[in-house]
Amino acid sequence: MKNTTRRTVHAMLSCWLAVVLIAPGTLADMVELRQRVGEADSEGMPRRPGRNRGPAMPSSPTPIEQAIQLLDADMRVTKVVVGQVAELADSPDEMVELTLAVDQLDSAMWAQLRNLGGTVVQVFSSIDGVSVSLPANQVDQLLADSSIVQMDWNAPMGFSMDVARTAAHVPVDSGAGSGQGGKQNPQQAGEQSEIIPEGAASTTGTLPEDLNGNGVTIALIDSGVRIHPDLGSVLGCVDLRNPLTNLFNPTQSTAMLAGGIKQCDNATDPFGHGTHIAGILVGDGSASNGFYKGIAPGAELISVRVLDDKGMADVADVITGIDWVVENRTLHGIDIISLSLGGPFFVSAAQDPLVQAVEAAWDAGIVVVASAGNLGTYGNFTITRPGNSPKILTAGALTDWNSMVLPDDLRSSYSSMSPTLIDGYLKPDLVAPGNRIVSTRAAGSTLDQLLEPMGAVFGNDYLEMSGTSMATPIVAATAALMLENEPNLTPDTIKARLMLSADNLPGNPLEHGSGRIDIASALADGSTAVSAPSPRVLRAPVCCDLYVEDMNGEWGGSWDASALWGDSTLWSDTTIWGDTTIWGDTTLWGESTLWGESTLWSDAVVIGE
Repeated sequence: MKNTTRRTVHAMLSCWLAVVLIAPGTLADMVELRQRVGEADSEGMPRRPGRNRGPAMPSSPTPIEQAIQLLDADMRVTKVVVGQVAELADSPDEMVELTLAVDQLDSAMWAQLRNLGGTVVQVFSSIDGVSVSLPANQVDQLLADSSIVQMDWNAPMGFSMDVARTAAHVPVDSGAGSGQGGKQNPQQAGEQSEIIPEGAASTTGTLPEDLNGNGVTIALIDSGVRIHPDLGSVLGCVDLRNPLTNLFNPTQSTAMLAGGIKQCDNATDPFGHGTHIAGILVGDGSASNGFYKGIAPGAELISVRVLDDKGMADVADVITGIDWVVENRTLHGIDIISLSLGGPFFVSAAQDPLVQAVEAAWDAGIVVVASAGNLGTYGNFTITRPGNSPKILTAGALTDWNSMVLPDDLRSSYSSMSPTLIDGYLKPDLVAPGNRIVSTRAAGSTLDQLLEPMGAVFGNDYLEMSGTSMATPIVAATAALMLENEPNLTPDTIKARLMLSADNLPGNPLEHGSGRIDIASALADGSTAVSAPSPRVLRAPVCCDLYVEDMNGEWGGSWDASALWGDSTLWSDTTIWGDTTIWGDTTLWGESTLWGESTLWSDAVVIGE
């Protein structure tokens, strides 16, 4: 990941909180305050809201301070960019990574960036934009370019899993060193109970024998995929970790310059996350006599690598991955994108370049499934992007105790919860088993070396992991079964059917959306939807209820709020809006709890979102 330092993580925290730590009814005030930045007072001095001028004469601002003021006053610039430049005030020559939404991309912008000591790093095709790198003290020079619509930070992205036993809050059992694993029923806690390792297929009940994903192609945007006995249906790999641009053709996309797929090998997933996800999607269980089998073993898979050997990327890398899938959709017949990754966001979903990219893929007819995130232990408002998109499918994780009854199936404690920040969308859309899933192993990879001492390895070929990373491919592979069954289904109809057929769970929809995935019921559902956006969560005008936005006009006849979430009044808003539960710095937003490096970026808790 480029320029990922303690300083950038702290900037991410401070800028995100600038948006978050505001009562829901005051966002308009925030905009109004920002619009006043740069106005002059009676003495002609720049006025900043909330700052009292003392009697001392103001000192002349330094060049970097002037740049920060100009950036802060321009509504095209997100607050996080201002924060990034401010963090580099003492080293203004250091490079800043940005994404730019533009009206027009031509050679003039390339020349301008070169003159400023910067460069175009990636050119996008699913959205009108580029990623760039330039010195912090030159960022404000871009403001004169009227073709720039928005300037945002090219923020870090990461994988969406936790160390299996850490996520499950289950200590390593006495047999772990011999490669045993699995889960124990909580009702048998403290007793000697049978260890039950699970493959993806065994977590979802009995799957239809006549459907296995034949004729469907899934694109896995992740850390790559290695050769494995279970993964014979992998068509090939493409690596986007070394992006290219064409100076002589400024509009040619980085994805196009990456070329086509190549044969996967033992070096195409140094991190090991993507190989595990691939097994959940299309693994045929060859190395386990069918025991650790994926959901759609008959589907074909293409690996699109964007994560590095530490499981990290940036927003532009992921957008380029989506571009590649959309550009090659017709050539390879790609139907589904599985995205088990995520990161923080700083603007509304409608303005977010990554959300725009996944929604462009959706509009192109590709089902997009993204993970909700693994920040649920910090409470509500923890959904990560691009799972905050109201259009795509967002998957949360379920802890399934492998019983035949639903009451003991609950949202995994780490699975992120809604409402989404800024927009207030109800996410995830549904939850799927994601806790302690056994799937294909990339032996010797970064994750493999981390997890093997924890007893998460099963022989030579399998590995146990947990997280919304593992739930996401279960939902994506279910979409593959639905498309095999009915090839003409649209992404919106697939989303509507999955949500309408989901099993209700205890608790409230902020935690688990429409409920637990029910593959058999989804296949049997006959609903159709022209559009199926996720609703917003709305506060009652008088204390103290929350409601779900009425989406009947968008969904049409398929919309049934009572079927999806029960009574239209969901729960008391004191459970999420009270200062002592959400807005208090010591509970959710303390630097040491949410975005501090000791929890998010360290190896001690291996998570990406």
